[in-house]
Amino acid sequence: MKRFLSKVAVYIVAVVSLTLFINGIYVNKRVSSNVYDYVPADIEICNLGSSHAEHGFYYKDLEDEYTCFNFALGAQMLSYDYRILFHYQDHLKAGGVVIVDISYFAPWGYPETKSDSFESKNRRYYTILPPSLIKNFDLYTYMLESRIPSLNAGMLNVLEILLSKKQPLTDIPKSYPEVEDTVDRSTLKDDVRDSCERHIFTSKRNEDGELFLNEEEVQALYDIVEICREHNVTPVFVTVPYLKEYTDEIQRRDEDFFEQFSSWINTVADETGVEYFDYSRDERFMYDYSLFYNGDHMNSAGARKFTDILFEEVIQQRIGDTAER
Repeated sequence: MKRFLSKVAVYIVAVVSLTLFINGIYVNKRVSSNVYDYVPADIEICNLGSSHAEHGFYYKDLEDEYTCFNFALGAQMLSYDYRILFHYQDHLKAGGVVIVDISYFAPWGYPETKSDSFESKNRRYYTILPPSLIKNFDLYTYMLESRIPSLNAGMLNVLEILLSKKQPLTDIPKSYPEVEDTVDRSTLKDDVRDSCERHIFTSKRNEDGELFLNEEEVQALYDIVEICREHNVTPVFVTVPYLKEYTDEIQRRDEDFFEQFSSWINTVADETGVEYFDYSRDERFMYDYSLFYNGDHMNSAGARKFTDILFEEVIQQRIGDTAER
């Protein structure tokens, strides 16, 4: 029995050692496409937020003069905005501006950990954040996603990397997507109906059908402001543009929604002293289908136009040392 256990132990040690050896080569040779591996120092302009912000900011025209980064991710809640900003706070440059995207779904509903899709969405943070900042941290997932990624990459991909020469990084991945597609008018009605359902109905209302605030998400917004103030950075609250069909659908489904949303965000703005800029029904965008790829997400043309407008109307007057540039 002892001889058998000894063989098993030797086998386990050999497998673990080989796995770690292969993983070390894999990690060393792999060129990461994760934009969070390239978060720059001394960020002067950045944004947090969900996919509305991920597709809403296009910094290419500003990058020659400013250091910028888009921290937004699809369906990202304010509580993860806070965790990301907390982790990368030392990358902020004093005098900079942090744009906090306030999507319509941001403050409402049950904790996101109760969602059926939470675990799959949560996996992405294992390659972005330390264990202490990950919700419902799971060691097994952490090992697969962060510490031994070769086990999760697929055999063919691992072999390809192992047999290749390490490729030099020629272009740092952009933190903002480039989407050239425009709205499909034939499916727009269904699209905004589905978006409205997800954003202000699913998991956002109590048993009586009433919206209720999620205290974790609301508190996260106050915590974001505190981090900005500690680093002498100016936070601004922004709701990005949407097509008229999207806001009309929300109004049709819940005629009191905009009053409730405005009441909440304006209260937070008053209590924190942070300015709020609402572009959600801006006439420069809400009728222009060429600027969107669906009812509530801008394409690259829309993001570029919006970023230029926001810079001129908001950022330029609030970023430090502008007179010396």
